[in-house]
This record gives sequence, C-alpha cells and structure tokens, in this order.
Amino acid sequence: QFIPCVEADRQDLARAAPFSVSGVKYGDFLCKLFNLWLADFSDGKPTTSIRFFEALLFKYAGFPPTECTLLEECASYLVVEHTGDVYPCDFFVEPGWRLGNLLETPLDALQNSSRKMEFGQLKAKLPQDCLNCEWKELCRGGCTKDRLRDPMSEGRNHFCEAYRIFFPYADKHLRYLVDMQKRKSRGIS
Repeated sequence: QFIPCVEADRQDLARAAPFSVSGVKYGDFLCKLFNLWLADFSDGKPTTSIRFFEALLFKYAGFPPTECTLLEECASYLVVEHTGDVYPCDFFVEPGWRLGNLLETPLDALQNSSRKMEFGQLKAKLPQDCLNCEWKELCRGGCTKDRLRDPMSEGRNHFCEAYRIFFPYADKHLRYLVDMQKRKSRGIS
C-alpha cells in the first residue's frame, strides 16, 4: 500500500508542508509504477500486488473497489487502539473522532453509531470541481485525510492533479486488462 506523504504545514495549516509530495510528482510516480506493474503481469494476472492498481482493476471490472480511497463514502472499517478506544479510520485517530471504547460499548454499536456514519459521509461531500470531473466515478475525491487536512481549493484533494495525470494514462490499459480477462473467461483469444 502506498500512502503519499502530505501533511499540513505547522506554520500555515492551509498549506502543505514543504516535504509533502506534489500532485505532479505523485502523478508521474503512479504512471511509472503502473508501467512496472503492467510489465510484471503473467498469464493476465499481476505477480506483484499493488493495492491501488488492483482496486482500480476491480472497479473497472464492475466490482466494489478493495481500497477505501476509491469508495463513495468512508466507514468500511474501524481502528481499535490498545486501550479499547475505537476510531473510524487510522488517519483519524484523534480525540475529535473517537467513537467510544470497547470496554464500555459493544463493537456493533460503535460500527453503526451516528458519529461513524457522519464520518463516512464526509467523503461523499465533494467540491464543485470534483462533481464536474470526468474521473469522479474513479476518484471519489480521494482519501478524506488529503482533502480535510490540506485545504486546496474548496476542499479538493491535494493529489487531484496526480489523479488527473494518472487516470487518463491508465484508463486504456485497465480497460484492456478487463476486456482480456472477460475474453479469456469466455474462451476467446
């Protein structure tokens, strides 16, 4: 799993810290890595697992993506700390998003809590740029942590530019891989 480095600048929380990777650099990285991933295919399957690319492949094939970044809403899992404290995401283990404690509240109650649902719906609230984007169905605004912590234009994801570089680049390849797999499953070469 690749988690691109982006954090808010401690001096100006509305900007990315100087060491944060830029959207262009991350987009270029994704394209280069994607080429390596494609070159590593054997008999129509990747021999090296790269979660983001596999999740995209699932999505292109019409299945739910296996990575929360590509989902319409967050809330697919919980984080349980050693103290029993429960949070909606490993990027949001902070007092404001503490859902409760397993020693006091059953897990299913925390999983179905209104606070957990509220967290999940944060991701679904997209800025206008995202709503009009041709890649909205793939991107879904990216990871919430990259939207809320680094407020680019009106909450747009810090890596929006990366995705606008990568998705058009990978699109034809992903379509081809899905088509090839469908043809193979039907016995067509």
